[in-house]
Amino acid sequence: MNKRAHSENEITGTLGGWLKPRSFTGSCRRGLPRAFTLIELLVVIAIVAILAGLLLPAISRAKAKAQSIHCLGNVRQIGLGLQMYLGDNGKYPRAVESSISVATGDPVGRPWYYALQPYTTQVWTNALYKCPSYRGSTFESVPRTTPGQGTLVWAPHGGYGYNAHGTGVEPLESLTLGLSPSMNMVVSESQVIAPSEMVAFSEETSGYFILSVGRGRPPQLHGRTVVTAFCDGRASMEPTHQLHAATPEARRRWNRDHQPHPETWDDRR
Repeated sequence: MNKRAHSENEITGTLGGWLKPRSFTGSCRRGLPRAFTLIELLVVIAIVAILAGLLLPAISRAKAKAQSIHCLGNVRQIGLGLQMYLGDNGKYPRAVESSISVATGDPVGRPWYYALQPYTTQVWTNALYKCPSYRGSTFESVPRTTPGQGTLVWAPHGGYGYNAHGTGVEPLESLTLGLSPSMNMVVSESQVIAPSEMVAFSEETSGYFILSVGRGRPPQLHGRTVVTAFCDGRASMEPTHQLHAATPEARRRWNRDHQPHPETWDDRR
């Protein structure tokens, strides 16, 4: 009996120990995660800021590269449209083809991109004619303010321009240096001496639909390069200083006779 009672007392004592209320304060504190101190939090923020500073330039460069590739694709497609137009017509589009509006009877102009529309299936305000890096406005016409001269005036603005005049300016259009010397003249395919070297389309700083080499600041949309299509249909990223420099080597690439014609340079006057 004594031995049995002793065993029962051990069991009872053990159960009593298990059922005895305990204080969980210390164990709970030891089990919960410790909060950040202010110094630790500042260190984490500093590390995140450093990583962001290292990654953002790389992300910006990748974005700029993607925009350059997109722009090159645009210009290549426009150049392909030009080649198809040349194949069908044997001549280059005029910068502006004059016509009369059926709706209003007003004289209107149909810029060069209308000639390419059957081949590109795009209009001026579509994404094809706008470089992703271009931040200017894209429009075709603006309201005319002069009474009695119609309601609209054609003044297309966008990301790309046509090499209509070469290095010449309007008073010297008789030199027929570009691809569209005047509204009354056309340039045949055979009149371009070096089509692989002559600029057909390129990015335009002012946003105007006709290029103006030597007048205004060269395009800066892609750093030190400018996307350009040539008369043979190829498109490439050209170093800006090689395409827009006031040198005979650069300026001959704008004229259909492949001569620099320094007498026409605006930036030499």
